[in-house]
Amino acid sequence: MFSVAETILKQVNFKSYSRYFYLLKKRNYFYMKEIDSYRLGNVQVKINETEKSNKLKVECFDGQYHSEFTVSTYEFNNYRRLMNQRITQAYAKQKEDDASG
Repeated sequence: MFSVAETILKQVNFKSYSRYFYLLKKRNYFYMKEIDSYRLGNVQVKINETEKSNKLKVECFDGQYHSEFTVSTYEFNNYRRLMNQRITQAYAKQKEDDASG
């Protein structure tokens, strides 16, 4: 899970551990566990854990645009269909705006 971070941390001494930990965290080298992954048309959606136990990170990518946001586990479990509709509508609107402008 922390293979990149562990490799780097093994190369530094203990005094600079906290500094490197901060930099690695800031640069997003700590990958959280993937909960789910699926497609909505041409949009790839990935659901990942976050540092907070009650929050999930949703990442969307259609090959051109990348979007990410957080949702609570309750929202994900109970409003997933609505979330998927909003994602599909947002990407469709972006394509429409690009075509007209």
